[in-house]
Amino acid sequence: MIYDQIIGSPRLFGIETEFFVIDSKGSVVDKADEVLSALKGKLTSSSLTKECGSAMLEHITFPHTSVKPSIENLLSDFEHLLIELERMDLGIFNLSTYPGKNKGTARKDRRYAIKENILGKQNFQVANRCIGFHFHYSLPRNSFNPNHRFFFMDISSNSKSRVLDLFNMYIAIDPAVTALMQSSPYYEGKRIGKDSRAIYYRGDHMPGSLYEMQPEFGVLNEYCTDFDALLHKISERTAKWKYLLKKEGANLSEFAKDDAEISALDSSWKPVKITSHGTIEYRGSDMNSFEKILGLSFALKYTSRHIEKSSVSVLPSEIGTENPFREEDNVLHVPTFDKIKSLEGKSLFSGFESKEALYYSKRFLDYVEKQMPHDERMMLRPFRNAVEEKKTTSDEVIAYVKKRQGESEIIYDDTAKDFALMSHDRIFKDLLKSKSIAWHI
Repeated sequence: MIYDQIIGSPRLFGIETEFFVIDSKGSVVDKADEVLSALKGKLTSSSLTKECGSAMLEHITFPHTSVKPSIENLLSDFEHLLIELERMDLGIFNLSTYPGKNKGTARKDRRYAIKENILGKQNFQVANRCIGFHFHYSLPRNSFNPNHRFFFMDISSNSKSRVLDLFNMYIAIDPAVTALMQSSPYYEGKRIGKDSRAIYYRGDHMPGSLYEMQPEFGVLNEYCTDFDALLHKISERTAKWKYLLKKEGANLSEFAKDDAEISALDSSWKPVKITSHGTIEYRGSDMNSFEKILGLSFALKYTSRHIEKSSVSVLPSEIGTENPFREEDNVLHVPTFDKIKSLEGKSLFSGFESKEALYYSKRFLDYVEKQMPHDERMMLRPFRNAVEEKKTTSDEVIAYVKKRQGESEIIYDDTAKDFALMSHDRIFKDLLKSKSIAWHI
């Protein structure tokens, strides 16, 4: 995996984006392998790989010490992808759920068949219908052993604190990030909430969701009070996953990806994950425009760096519940977990129609802005505009459907196809705008 190449170097950042392949009529199609074959060896600064669905692509940047080159590399190679897709008479859909019926099929790889049996055949279909954006930030230096793909046994108390505070910080920001990045109001032709991907993916809000029967592998993480508690949760979850694999006549080695070595850390698909590549991964966000991906990447970079470099302690408390993201004396006050779960539900189902989700998102942006250089704060403009207008990408999708077919909880097939084609047509303009922003900061 690409993150292993530079473990132990200065702080590294990595970005993963996912997409659906669509045909010239706007339907999702199982053409990912054809695209991968056509682009083999042509992308020099990033990696294009398969995902669990035959209509899904994952685009990964090589790790870098700065977000700016990671974004530039992603955008440069993505332009090659768009050119190749044009040649193949195909397109890309970059929002987290296709609004109509998703006709893509799941791959038949052994690892996916195992997971399907564990989670349930109907539940596992969700994985084939949802895409997201993932951000990687490398763990503190000398905390992670790349040979054993786990923490060092003698990790220092300072490194333990830094890992813990980063972990808890990513949990605390989740309701804000999911609101700011939401792009998936429809799932399989039905309007579900403002973030249908997370509702159907995480497992604790919706019958038929991906992790409904095994929620400990998908729901939002709880805070950890100390480093030992974090290790204990990882150990418990790994033991449960090994047990479930054994019931299927499999083990961690059989379940691992083709290019991966076995690690106890490869048993979580939660929004916040300590990975076997020596990173902390935030994976709770919808996919969205490159402009918003750019903005979120810089927001997470500066927030993570501030927490680590300034040795900020992240403290869930009533102070944080009443006054979220208040920092004083190197302590960042964040809401209690009960409040975070309440905010999560409001964010996923109501978005900025919820005054609480709107306020929480604004407080997060205010906090992030303080950590950013003045000349880079423009990166937050798409989010500032969304908060001011109380309108997310999900709201824009809903408005498009309403204009096309009136007020309806159902999206017609033709409407979904036309919206997908319109979204693809917008990508190149979004790409050029984002490249210009990235190159001028």
